[in-house]
Amino acid sequence: MVQEFRRIMLDEQELISALECYRRMTPHSIPEGIITQCTPIEEPEGIRVEVNIEVPGATALQRITHTLKEVAVLKPLIRFCLENNIMLPKDGLKSASVVGGFVCLCIALNLDFDVSEHVKPLRIDNVRFLSPGDILSKKASSE
Repeated sequence: MVQEFRRIMLDEQELISALECYRRMTPHSIPEGIITQCTPIEEPEGIRVEVNIEVPGATALQRITHTLKEVAVLKPLIRFCLENNIMLPKDGLKSASVVGGFVCLCIALNLDFDVSEHVKPLRIDNVRFLSPGDILSKKASSE
């Protein structure tokens, strides 16, 4: 059987969009106001996200910080994927992690081993994405 492990990585703006979208669907999940910043934090017991929100007060703008733990982070990530037509396997084991400052939705399907022991975080600081021209020039030089 085919085994699959995927990471869907969201930057801060995508995470804010995911949280706002989820808040529209479940109004009491995140306090009302403008989400200005999200800080993902990886801890031994799981991921948490510190969400900074500006709430209009009676006389001035009030800034609050709302903390989301792993399951509360996972739900908006899944909703974000569904709304952006990113296919997710229904039976896949889903979890959240932080990789290089990105919040990741991790999906494991039909794995014969424990992912946490065998999969190392991606190193994305030195990644250079190839363009189609790079691939064609490498293919031509190897011939």
